[in-house]
Amino acid sequence: FAFGSAMQASYLKYAGYEDYFYSLFNWATPVNSLKWRITEKTKVSISFVYRNIMVSIHRICFEKRTISIRGHCISWDKEEKIMDWLSGLSPSEIMQNVKRRIHYIIERFSGKVHHWDVNNEIIPQQWYEKNTGNPQFTQSMMRTAHLADPNATLFLNEYNILNNGRTSSGAFLSNGVPLGALGIQSHIGLPGSFFDRRLDKTASLGLPIWITEFNLEWEDVNERAAKVEDALRLFFSHPAVEGIVLWGFWNETNRLGPRNASLVD
Repeated sequence: FAFGSAMQASYLKYAGYEDYFYSLFNWATPVNSLKWRITEKTKVSISFVYRNIMVSIHRICFEKRTISIRGHCISWDKEEKIMDWLSGLSPSEIMQNVKRRIHYIIERFSGKVHHWDVNNEIIPQQWYEKNTGNPQFTQSMMRTAHLADPNATLFLNEYNILNNGRTSSGAFLSNGVPLGALGIQSHIGLPGSFFDRRLDKTASLGLPIWITEFNLEWEDVNERAAKVEDALRLFFSHPAVEGIVLWGFWNETNRLGPRNASLVD
């Protein structure tokens, strides 16, 4: 079973962090190293982008043969996550640069990165769709990504499915988009009795489900442990769930989310 965590190279300076990670997990999600707004805050040469990425994630994943990698994320569909230089471009220029981004990042890591979150949190903002006038912009991104690496599994990494049940994946599948699995982030405060029904509804689309960014915020550590166990059992027992990735786990280094959501103190 696939069980992983978000990870940052800078955390490896903490004694025991690396050993703990590799003893517990078989998947890793580099937190920021692959994000477009990190690698190209300004529009730069691709060679410079590669150096930024490789310094950050080579030690995390590529040297550890037992670790598989989720590529997070090619792009992020929220206005506050869009680079200034991209937001000022015309629709055709946005499309041109998105295609450039997809090709250089996927082709460079073909065979090393096994999953790609092609677009992150498409609901509710849909920045690309609104700013290009193309309601199927992300669908075209998926097709471009599939051509760049037909063997990679492509995801929409969707937000808040467990709480409100909304997903855009059905429309993608209806249009023949090469979506390989369904990503559910799962930042939660309390496992709900309705979560299993939401998983069932999502599974009815016919694709594997991955819990891609799980954390659970609860102040009391003993109660938190019990609730985390309940949530993990729920996810693990569902026949459509093929993997669970935590969004960080160690309290001393967990800048990824609420400090009351860590797995280990």
